[in-house]
Amino acid sequence: MVRYVGQFEGTATPPTQELLKNELWKDVPAVKAGRAFPVKHYIIASYTFALGAVDEIEAALKKL
Repeated sequence: MVRYVGQFEGTATPPTQELLKNELWKDVPAVKAGRAFPVKHYIIASYTFALGAVDEIEAALKKL
């Protein structure tokens, strides 16, 4: 599983969009297998954000 930065409204930042378009990214085995997921809670600024991060990780793991 690979995680990449996403925004809360569901869009990717410009640097992340560039990553997602990159041919090397597309060749990563986890990406090819559909196991790349965005993470919205990548900065843990509070207990609420930490819980959000755990929820995102659990949701991604359920998809594997």
